[in-house]
Amino acid sequence: MPVTFLNPALLLGLVAAAVPVIIHFLSRRRTRRVEFSDLRFLMEEEVRQARRRGVQRWLLLLLRVLAVSCLALAAARPHWGGLPGGAGRATLFVIDASASMQAQQEDGRTRFAAAVELAGDLLQALPDGSSVQAILAGAAARPLFATWLPAGSAARAALSVATVLDGPGDLAAALRESARQVREAPVRPVEVVLLSDLQAGEHPQLAAACAELEQAGARLLIRRLGDGVPGGGVVSVELPGRALRPGETAEIAAVVRPERAGQSFWLELDGRRVAESVAPTPATASGSVTVTFPVTVPLPGLHTGRLGKDPDRLPVDDARPFVLVVPDRLEVLLAHGADRDALGRGGWRYLARALDPAGDSRGLFRVRSVVADSLLDGDLGGVDLLVLVDTGALGRRLGESLRQWLAGGGAIFVVDGDPEHGPDLGASLLPLVDLPRQAAWTVREDAQAERARVVDPGHPVLAGLGDASLEALGAARWWRYWTLAEGEARVLLAADSGAPLLLEGELDNGRWALLPFHLRRDATDLMLNPLFLPLVQRVAARLATGAEPAANLEVGHAPVLRLTPHRLRLRPGATAAQIDVLAPPDGRPGPAALAWHDAVPVLSAPPSERSGFYVFRAAGDTLGAVAVAVPASESEPRVETPDELARRLREAGLTQVVDLGQTSAAGFVRALAGRDLARWLLGLALGLLGAELWLGRRVRAGASRA
Repeated sequence: MPVTFLNPALLLGLVAAAVPVIIHFLSRRRTRRVEFSDLRFLMEEEVRQARRRGVQRWLLLLLRVLAVSCLALAAARPHWGGLPGGAGRATLFVIDASASMQAQQEDGRTRFAAAVELAGDLLQALPDGSSVQAILAGAAARPLFATWLPAGSAARAALSVATVLDGPGDLAAALRESARQVREAPVRPVEVVLLSDLQAGEHPQLAAACAELEQAGARLLIRRLGDGVPGGGVVSVELPGRALRPGETAEIAAVVRPERAGQSFWLELDGRRVAESVAPTPATASGSVTVTFPVTVPLPGLHTGRLGKDPDRLPVDDARPFVLVVPDRLEVLLAHGADRDALGRGGWRYLARALDPAGDSRGLFRVRSVVADSLLDGDLGGVDLLVLVDTGALGRRLGESLRQWLAGGGAIFVVDGDPEHGPDLGASLLPLVDLPRQAAWTVREDAQAERARVVDPGHPVLAGLGDASLEALGAARWWRYWTLAEGEARVLLAADSGAPLLLEGELDNGRWALLPFHLRRDATDLMLNPLFLPLVQRVAARLATGAEPAANLEVGHAPVLRLTPHRLRLRPGATAAQIDVLAPPDGRPGPAALAWHDAVPVLSAPPSERSGFYVFRAAGDTLGAVAVAVPASESEPRVETPDELARRLREAGLTQVVDLGQTSAAGFVRALAGRDLARWLLGLALGLLGAELWLGRRVRAGASRA
């Protein structure tokens, strides 16, 4: 720990330590030679006494020099550790404003309220002339004061308006902002005081942030509040992942962290509690388990919901919001090759009838068919799902447009089983969905027909069908298909030989699926299987919801809503003049940005600071909603001790890190000032002078006897 001085100019008094040395050499005795009789034995005794007196005189000189030096050092007011007391102190308070700081203490206050009160007490206790600044550290770090303020009641009043947020804590961001504030401080060095519950987390930019603060020349003091995250919480919500029909029974799942066995969790939809479930005993070290809730799908529209439990000492993570979208109808554009007979090219009529069994467009899907040769870019406006059946070559311009549309949030279902399309498949269709370009045509005799094997029965397309239905699906047979390399795609169905029969994947914000066979009797009898209709509808419903908002967007990220043009009723190039977003907690309207990506409008709000529902509106009409929840990391029970954090920071390059323990305001000021060494130096100087007087008498007494 460094030694600092309140009056460093008085260190010039150390020059006075040379005075005893000068006097010593000026006052040395000169020897005179006198003739005398034989006194050999007396001379030997005189030599011994002279040597002893010489050592004593050097000791006297050392004692005098040390005594004068101690007096000069004491006058300079040295301190061991910290900064010397008095005016000119600069202290920066970093207050953790993450969601875990909302945990209640035994006295009923939250940790954040206790941190703000403690910071106020500490700055109030600082000596006159001190300067203070405060940083609110959440997902981002921002200063609470426009500039450094004098310590006192005004700064304490300004500090009292700080509010806790619902997001994570970014320690690296807090240290970077601290370094910036330290460089703007009116005096140096600066003490940075971190008030936090030390919630454990990953901070990828920590080393760079520590280097900045180290270069700025600050010391970090750690004061921990609380001893862990109390209770449990809801970690994530899993929606069905496909378009739902009103009246059907769907299943909503959640990963939760119960604080006791058999704890009850509830599901709320549109403000009404619709289901409850009891959490099983945790079987993992993290304490997380999955609970499921069967619900009846409500009428078409936008439905807000919450999944939670009874509140504990950290209520902010006890309920997680979500948005359930029930579409009125999904627009399907089916593009096919030129027809050869009544079944249509590639059996596209089987597919159209599976999506719209009654043929009256009153179900979930409204199907419109066109010949692929007449497909244009403008046909994609208002389309939820594009189906391509044996289309052959798409053409370079159309292929690029389809890929951009898919990446921007579109959905494409490819069905191709024409052996003449080998070059077209590798040149346009497979690159469209980022699959490897190699494809081999496979032909089997009737006796060698292959069956289907379900690869992922828990996938949203297949989940809930039941073992009997999946077994019935396995009865379908295949004779002709393309053998493809799956690449990064997911295989849902595979042939006995392992060749994929149903693949699914994503391209940026869009989803796609591919059947490497056509729907005619010379290739497969899948269309005669009782599972053909639900399978096709589930695949289409899964794809068409690719642009819906995520169920688990967390605080700290910007709420983003991607909508197709027909839903938004905006022309490309429209502005955001009449678009706003209602943000929690008070639902006040704020600015929303509008950008067009590949003819798809994308709405975005500023980075979120509160959990809840962000509702986007245009001229008063609701366009959509995004649910934003507390980060799951804020519910993690693991916290760091000050020693663990200090060790991690030192390893990252920040050398001056001190644990304040449970220091009070008065103890904090003493810790900043360090230990005053002046009184000890004065005492040492007096002791040295006393020793010099005693030894001086001894020397003079010996000289007189001689």
